[in-house]
Formats: sequence, C-alpha cells, structure tokens
Amino acid sequence: MVNGVTGIGRGILAGMSHYHKLYTAEDSAVVFIDHQPQMTFGVASIDRASLVNNVTLLAKVAREFKVPAVITAVETESFSGYVWPQLLDVFPASRSSSAPP
Repeated sequence: MVNGVTGIGRGILAGMSHYHKLYTAEDSAVVFIDHQPQMTFGVASIDRASLVNNVTLLAKVAREFKVPAVITAVETESFSGYVWPQLLDVFPASRSSSAPP
C-alpha cells in the first residue's frame, strides 16, 4: 500500500488518462453566458425561479472553491436586459461591465 492505495488501485490510477483526473480550480473555469431576463423566457424545461436559484448556487460554489468565473452577456442595454442581479451579487467586481449604471 502506497499513500493509502493498494497495488491494484495503483495500477488503475497509473493507467488512467488525463481525461479521468479530478479537476481543480487551477485547471477549470465556469462561464455564465446570457443570464439575462429576456433570455430566461426561452427556457421551458425548468421554472424560472429554480433556474435562477440553481445558477446562483453554482456561482456561489465556484466562488467558494475559487474557481475562475466569467460572466458574459449580449445586448445589455436593449432587448435582453442586464445580467441577473442575483448572479452579480455573487461576483460584485463584475458589476463594472455588466450592471446598470
């Protein structure tokens, strides 16, 4: 046994490709794309409150584990509206480019 892994376990781990490794905050990122009021109307597979809550929870988990996050949106000052305030509240520094003036 080495580092708590038996001989069989070591063989399995040694043969694993890099696609099967655990991801870390250093080699990951979460990208939030078009989380805006108008875009929410196109979602029919989940109720809107659950969608907002789930995305907000994902954002909080990313922040807690220090996973880099990118928030991007289109047409913020016209049709689509600004990024959800619940999402911007999790990443206050992103307000400079994604929030109403």
